[in-house]
Amino acid sequence: MSGTGEGVLGRAISGGRWAVFGLGVQKAVGFISFFILARLLAPEDYGVITVVLMLVGVLETLSSPGFERALTQRKGEIGIYLDVFWTFNFFRALGTAGVIFLLAPWAASFFEIRDSSALLVLRLSGFLVLISALGNLGSLFFFKELEFKNLFWRDLAGQIAFSAAAISWAFFHPSVFALFFGYAARNAAAVFIQYFLHPHRPRFSFYFSRLRDLASFGFWAMGQNVLNQANSIVETAVIGRFLGVRDLGFYSRANNLAALPSSAIFSVIYKVGFPAYAKIQESREKITEGFLKSWELALLTLLPFAALIFFEAGELVRILLGEKWLGMVGAMKILALAVTFEGFLHLVWPVSEGVGRPDVRFKFGALQIIMALPLLIFLSLHYGLLGAAWAMLIAFLATALPAGFWVFSYLKLGVRRVLKPAGAVMGATAASALAGAVLKFWLAPLSLPTLILWLFLIGLAYLLALKFFSRFWGGGPYETLRLIFKF
Repeated sequence: MSGTGEGVLGRAISGGRWAVFGLGVQKAVGFISFFILARLLAPEDYGVITVVLMLVGVLETLSSPGFERALTQRKGEIGIYLDVFWTFNFFRALGTAGVIFLLAPWAASFFEIRDSSALLVLRLSGFLVLISALGNLGSLFFFKELEFKNLFWRDLAGQIAFSAAAISWAFFHPSVFALFFGYAARNAAAVFIQYFLHPHRPRFSFYFSRLRDLASFGFWAMGQNVLNQANSIVETAVIGRFLGVRDLGFYSRANNLAALPSSAIFSVIYKVGFPAYAKIQESREKITEGFLKSWELALLTLLPFAALIFFEAGELVRILLGEKWLGMVGAMKILALAVTFEGFLHLVWPVSEGVGRPDVRFKFGALQIIMALPLLIFLSLHYGLLGAAWAMLIAFLATALPAGFWVFSYLKLGVRRVLKPAGAVMGATAASALAGAVLKFWLAPLSLPTLILWLFLIGLAYLLALKFFSRFWGGGPYETLRLIFKF
């Protein structure tokens, strides 16, 4: 395919269409499985699995030099690196699994996890790393060439495997093992299908000197990965240690639900934006156009969902998850606001990395940690879960402001061009909120069927209002939706 800006735009739109569809399906399947699992499992089980994922993520990140992103950004042929990188990954994962097994008792002691089955899950969690390391690195070409149709099948297989394994186990043995086997099944299914999607077959290669070519970009990518995990460590360690695994379970689920649609759209924006910006990195004008399209897509989900969570979190949790989860409602409302600022950062990162500036993300990530750690400790100790949520809101806001200044300066982008599409979305959000209030009064009291109907109707009202306000403002997010989905 063409390497021109027009060719890249077309491939980015096509890839983005598949990525949006794929993540939409995955989020739907994931939410339905969580809806079922939340009825079968306790908040403590989700607290334990949060510790497991933190332990796995930290040790995997500390041992990973960030070569995946270096290969995605790198121009030219990357096939010569795949076998040696796969070999490196295999032995790295083997060592990581061993370290996890040895550190598991210490982690259980730190978080005051006394259940023997939870300790066993911590010990066995290294298998999650080993399974992933067996994957086919030929899938890197899917990112590099914006072929997200193949990634859709890979990720969908993993999500279905997680749901089937976790729900099946939870029905007969409701414990944290249900979640552990779900993640193991997800990783195994993703690895299995990769070998059907790409013809590359890895083999052992010990020419590790080839990896030196990737060290410069990989160093900053690794640094950013470490900072991302450091954020996870800070949240998990502070909340789990001071508030307990039950509150950690509340916080992790509240955070995931508050970011449910935005995490999907920002994952799409990063997956599509990073390789697309890398291909057009010499053209600042085309990068600016891509950034503005990403901004419009982000607004479509951030503002209306934040409003929905802020005003209706209690009703949603009560109906969908049950009263045992109501303890997370207050934190969920604050985190919905925090996600709006975090979301802006996810628009900046693919630009900085695509133009060969991974240090930008690293520096702002460091600022976020410096802000978050003392705030989390102080506010969690004094105000519990609400304090933890406020700490993250303040940290994201303090990071988003200078990150916005950087990207506006780099792209020579005026604030007016950014605020213009926001007006259409704000108008549509306000109109759909008003419609939602009237419909809720009409449908009250809400039950699961009427809640689904209510959400459908306010979603329809939002789209109609968005069309009207976009025409009023002249273009904007509605036109971007039409460009992507061709309606």
